[in-house]
Amino acid sequence: MDYDQRQQQVERVRLALEQGWDGSIAVLRQHTADKPEDLRRDLYALYWRLGTAWKKSANRAAVVEFMIDKTVEETPMLRGQLLKWLQDFRREDFNQTARLKLSNLPWTADYCPEVIRLLGIAEVEEALPRLKAQVKDHPLPEPPPPGYELKNTWAALLALARLGDEPALAAVLRRVLQEEDVISRATVLFYDLGYTRRPAAFDTLRKYLSSDKRLPRIKDNVPGRLEASHAAAVFSKHIMGFPIQETDFNEQQTMQVRDWVNAQTSWQFN
Repeated sequence: MDYDQRQQQVERVRLALEQGWDGSIAVLRQHTADKPEDLRRDLYALYWRLGTAWKKSANRAAVVEFMIDKTVEETPMLRGQLLKWLQDFRREDFNQTARLKLSNLPWTADYCPEVIRLLGIAEVEEALPRLKAQVKDHPLPEPPPPGYELKNTWAALLALARLGDEPALAAVLRRVLQEEDVISRATVLFYDLGYTRRPAAFDTLRKYLSSDKRLPRIKDNVPGRLEASHAAAVFSKHIMGFPIQETDFNEQQTMQVRDWVNAQTSWQFN
C-alpha cells in the first residue's frame, strides 16, 4: 500500500471518529484490525494526534487504554513508538483500568525505560516499591557510565521524583549539575528535568536559561546553539503563562523570555 492510499484510509478514519465516535475501544480496534504494519502505524499516529487534542476525557482515556493494549500485541518497532506517544498524555487520561494494565507491563528491554517513565506520568503510586527497589538494587554509579540516561535506574529516579520522592529529586538535580557534557545536559537532561514537573527542577533550569554557553558548532561559520534555548523549550512545554509557545527557540526568543522567567517566584504547570 503506497503513501497516498494509506492517507486516504487515515482520512476516512479521522472523519468517522471526529463525527461520531463514542469512546468505544472496539471501534479503534476495528479500524486497525488486519491492516498492514505501515497503515497501522499511520492510524496509531492519528489516534495519538486526536487523543492528545480531544476535550472529551472519555475519548482521551479510550485512546490511552487502547494504545497500552497494543504495546503487548504489536511489533517491536510499533511498540516503541506507542510507548513514546503515550508519554504525551496527562495523568488524568490514565483511568484505573489503564493504570492497572500499565503496572502489569514487563520491565524488559522491549518495554523499558519508557514504561517506567509512563508510571510516573500516570502517577501509579502502587509502583513506588518497585521503583525504589530498582534504584536501591541497581544504583547509579559515580561517575555514571555513558548512556545511563537511557537505563531503567535513571528512569526510576525520574518517575520517583515526579511522584514526590525528595531523595530521588535530589539525586536527579545533583546529576544534572554535575554533568560536564553540554550536549547531554542541554539535549537530554533539561528535558528530564521538565518531566519531573517539580518546582526545584525548574529553579535549577532557570540558572541554565541565563547561561551564554553554546553547544559545539555544526558549521564552521555558524555559532553553536545556545544551551539556554533548550531550557527555554522546556519552560514553554510545562509552565503555564509562558510568553512564547515554541519547541525550537532561536536566540532572540531565548533572550526575550529570560526576564519573564527570572521574575517568577513560583511555577504553575500546564
